[in-house]
This record gives sequence, C-alpha cells and structure tokens, in this order.
Amino acid sequence: MAAWLVFSFSTALSAVLALAMLAVPASVAGHGLSDWWHARHGELRHFYGDNNLTVVGVAGIAVGVVLARLAYTVAVHQRAVTRLRRRQHDGLTLFAAGADDLIVVPHPVPAAYCVPGRRGRVVMTDSAVRVLAADQVDAVVAHERAHLSGRHAFFLGAAAVLERAFGGLVPVFARSHREIADLVEMIADDAAVRACPRLRVAEALLTLARGRAPLAALAANGSDLPRRIRRLTVPQRPLGLASTLAMLAALTLALATPLAAVAGPVATAAVVTTCTNASH
Repeated sequence: MAAWLVFSFSTALSAVLALAMLAVPASVAGHGLSDWWHARHGELRHFYGDNNLTVVGVAGIAVGVVLARLAYTVAVHQRAVTRLRRRQHDGLTLFAAGADDLIVVPHPVPAAYCVPGRRGRVVMTDSAVRVLAADQVDAVVAHERAHLSGRHAFFLGAAAVLERAFGGLVPVFARSHREIADLVEMIADDAAVRACPRLRVAEALLTLARGRAPLAALAANGSDLPRRIRRLTVPQRPLGLASTLAMLAALTLALATPLAAVAGPVATAAVVTTCTNASH
C-alpha cells in the first residue's frame, strides 16, 4: 500500500515541479525566495527570449490550474464524506449502548462495516451475530477495528481525490485507488486472522457477502472479495527483511528523485548568483 501511495504522490509531485521549472528558471529562483517574488520581467525575457515567454506563461497557468483543481477536489470530497459520516453517526446513536464502539443494529441481511470519524464505530447486523460463530464475530470486529486504528479511510480518501482530480489524464491514479482499496481490506483480514483461523475468516466473509455498507463506510465484504478469499485459503509468504529494506529504499528514492531533480539546478544557480554578487 505504501508503494502505491508513494508512486501516486511522486507522479503528482513530478508533474507540478516540472511545470514550475518551466515557469521559473533556476537562475531566477536561485536569487532566493524574496527575490523570486520580485523577479523582473526582463530577467525572464533574458533567460527565455521573446519567442519563448509564452511557454513560461502557459506553464505558470498550468501549475495554478493543477493546484486549484486539487484543492477544489479535496474540499468537495471532504465536505461530502464529512456530511455522510455525521449522518451515519447520528443514526447509530439510537442503537449505541455505553462506551463500546460495537453497535448491533436490526437487519435481516448479515452485514458488518465501520464508520470512521472522531469516534469510529463498528456496526454489525443482528442477523450477522446470529449466523456467525463467536470466534468469527470476534474476527469480523477485529477486521473493522483494524480499519479504524490504521486510518485506512484517510489513505483511501487521498487516493480517491487524486483519481477524481486527474484520473482521466493520469490512469495510474485510478489504478492506485483500486489497489489501495484491495490492500486495506487485506491488511484488515490479517488482523482478523489473529483472532480466528484463516478458513473460518474466509467463511465469515462469504457469509457477509450479500451485505451492503452505507456510503463513506468500510465494509468487511468490500473490494475484491474473491481475491481476498484466495489469499486467505492459500496464504502467501511474507516479505523477508532484505526485501522489506529494498522496498523501503526504493520508496525513499521515488520520493527523493523529483525533489533532487529540482534542488540541484536551484542550488547551483544560488551558488553562482552568490559568487557573482560577491565578485562585484
């Protein structure tokens, strides 16, 4: 999941920095932040020439459009999710008893899900409690609590924002959202396995397959259920220490590369500018 998040963020960062490099040449940025804001039109003209100033304007506009689109999508997404979850929490208050985060609601279809928020809640239908064995109920509750404690809704929200904002232009954002949706469920499945044997967890998920969760909630049977069942019945070997360290190094490199590509020219320009000013 970290790999998909980093890949998406690195892609977005690379696009923004590339446009920024076109709009503001390193020689201008090298004067420092205060001078950058007061960079004269003549400096840009000298750097680019009269014929290429249009490129600077277009790149600057593109940066503004990208950032504005991202900010707008974040605001719309957060407002919609907050409204939906507040409505769900208000409705669940009728069934809440004490300080327990588990709420059982009457419904003929077995289902289980969690509602994230300041006080996250795990919801199960009474029919699910009846048809599942005690250890399976514990496993499902552990699954949903893993979503809440792992802040999975935040990561899903970040992936959803990138897909909605730029998924039509950058297909990797849509793919990343789908993969992260699958992976957070697998992470929660692993938490369930610690409370119940794998095959019984798989049986519990199949029992809940017909259940549906409200919008903005995370359901136990959500995402690619067949893929998750296969993973539970034929578990894969976990990554070893060497593979984990190699993956962390690759993720660090993916994040650092766009910043290094911009920092190098800017730092060089700053040194040259400082030396030139000192010689005068």
